[in-house]
Amino acid sequence: MVRGDRWQKVLKAHMELINKQITEVHQDTIKNLMTLSRMLKNGKFPEAAGYVYGINANVDLLKKEIRMFITQQVLPVFETDEKKSYSLNEIESKKSKVFGWLDETSRMTEALKESLRNASKDPMEISRAFDELSNMTTDMEHLTDLTNTLRIVCTEHVMHLMRKDRRMIILEEMKLHPKIRHVSRRLFESGDYNVAVFKAFKELEKLVKKKSGCSDPNPVPLMGRVFSENNPILILASDDEQRGYMHLFMGAMAGIRNIEAHGEIRNLDFHKTLEYLAFASLLAKKLDETKKAD
Repeated sequence: MVRGDRWQKVLKAHMELINKQITEVHQDTIKNLMTLSRMLKNGKFPEAAGYVYGINANVDLLKKEIRMFITQQVLPVFETDEKKSYSLNEIESKKSKVFGWLDETSRMTEALKESLRNASKDPMEISRAFDELSNMTTDMEHLTDLTNTLRIVCTEHVMHLMRKDRRMIILEEMKLHPKIRHVSRRLFESGDYNVAVFKAFKELEKLVKKKSGCSDPNPVPLMGRVFSENNPILILASDDEQRGYMHLFMGAMAGIRNIEAHGEIRNLDFHKTLEYLAFASLLAKKLDETKKAD
């Protein structure tokens, strides 16, 4: 529950950042626009000009904040291999549409400023320029589309991290043999399942060689020799156990370690990888129980 709360807080922080860096900046622009409208109706043209400059500054700020958010929060997401609903090109396309809309807004603020600077201060011209600016500023279709996309990308990323966190919790709860855990944990965490399995069984082979003192380059006959029924180097508790684990160790090398070494195990998923790692751990723990023959 604590971990779930942690990821909820992370997701909330992402949403608040979008609101602060993007949504609130535009909302401030709308407030300036409403104040500007009242001043123009009351003929307060000099004061109104200041709010036009404020709207222009907000446009520039909004561009800066969008760039910053995409650079700091979105681009790192696309450095991972997680699945996403939108491509980076799609996000850049949406951003370009927003920036085009903001450029047009800037152009209209300049037109309104020009009308206010005009000595005649023609009310009709000022009203027309203001209406164009107002219509453009409140047409938030592209901005809404972009912010919704950013929210989806951030939500998917946090959900991915939460699932990844859950997978690591499960791995830790399995209490794998320390050596097997050491060589496979980071690979498992990064989703390199095939390599994690190969490293685990390669480590198992090294452990057998170290304890037995044998160094046969072919791991299958090595296991047959070390755990031999008739003349074992490492001894288990009973003849049946000796025979059974000899075949398990040999099978692990032939059916998993050697096959994976040649890249023949493909597309391991999370659950299948856990099963392989658990099997490697079981054999490593059983190896710890063996005694060397006199």
